Amino acid sequence: MEPISWPNALKSILLATLIAGTLDAVAAVAILGKFNYIRVFQFIASGAFGPAAFTGGSEMVWAGVGFHYFITACFSGFYILLYQSFPVLRRLHLAGGALYGVFVWLIMNLLLLPRTHVAQAPVTAKSAFLNIGILILMIGVPIAYITHLFFSTEENE
Repeated sequence: MEPISWPNALKSILLATLIAGTLDAVAAVAILGKFNYIRVFQFIASGAFGPAAFTGGSEMVWAGVGFHYFITACFSGFYILLYQSFPVLRRLHLAGGALYGVFVWLIMNLLLLPRTHVAQAPVTAKSAFLNIGILILMIGVPIAYITHLFFSTEENE
């Protein structure tokens, strides 16, 4: 495959971030946050600001929104690098997206969240399966599909 086309990469990252980030946010608010979007985004902001995020006003909600989309953009960009490096992701892009959702869960739960101020609940099989399922459907598959749209060629399809 040719080197990364930066205009395509930026467009792909932007679109994947907007779509996957929004899908994930809606799932988080509806399923995990019981439709309390303020608490969901304060929770995200608490990763940087600690418990003070829950007593802050709209600035903490907006900080949580910003962190959420920034993290999604990072995962979108990293997937492009993987897509360029591993030809199997070009052939099996939806399966690759599903695996990427599992990868995102592992990175978030084993590397990122333990290094933040977020109060972590114990991980149960039920919570792990629910969260992995959300990340597969709302993050991994959309990012993989959008990346494939921007970087696939006729001979790869």
